[in-house]
Amino acid sequence: MFDLQKKLASLSNVQGLMTGAQWKNQAAEEIKTVQSGGYEIDACVPGEVITSEEDEFYLVRTDFPIDTQHGDLTLADGLKVEGRHISLSANDEELADFDPRTAVFVDTETTGLMGGTGTVAFLIGVGYFVDEFFRLDQCFMRDYDDEEGMLNYLDDLFKKADTIVSFNGKSFDLPLMRTRFITNRIPYRLEGKTHFDLVHASRRFWKQRLRDCSLGNIEKEIMGIHRH
Repeated sequence: MFDLQKKLASLSNVQGLMTGAQWKNQAAEEIKTVQSGGYEIDACVPGEVITSEEDEFYLVRTDFPIDTQHGDLTLADGLKVEGRHISLSANDEELADFDPRTAVFVDTETTGLMGGTGTVAFLIGVGYFVDEFFRLDQCFMRDYDDEEGMLNYLDDLFKKADTIVSFNGKSFDLPLMRTRFITNRIPYRLEGKTHFDLVHASRRFWKQRLRDCSLGNIEKEIMGIHRH
């Protein structure tokens, strides 16, 4: 029995496993952190509360200089694209006049994948070029009553956009956002705008070369981007 206990203890040390008492103590500390607000977004990520009349949400804004290196390319390289090449990659003639300076790059993080009105985008990220830098606005819902304020803010951004760029946005992100805008009785400005969905272009060009055309693998194998 003693030998078995020693072996279990040795295995726990090697694998970094916790004893029951250690787990209980850690769980108690986690509860304290939650109760003290240690996991609230403003305690974890620098940003600001955007307030408008009765609505508010949490905004994290980051401006990247145009010469910022991202993998094998710089952001400035993204401004050199030609509309005819984008149109070819997407098999969509409407993208022949594509201009990255008048596009919005959109992605969402959601509360689930079940679909319907119960799924909410608690984070909507929108990137766009401004002068000589690329701005990323990450709009967070801290709770459900932040949604209307967040969508009103995005409404102003979407008014100025000519084109949408996403990865699998046609099938997931945009239908979800459309539902949330309509549910909150806010005009949905992206309806009818040209849309460059990178998932389809990626599969068209690289599905024979890569077994996995997920965003993370495309970044790694094609663009030299390694996530950390």
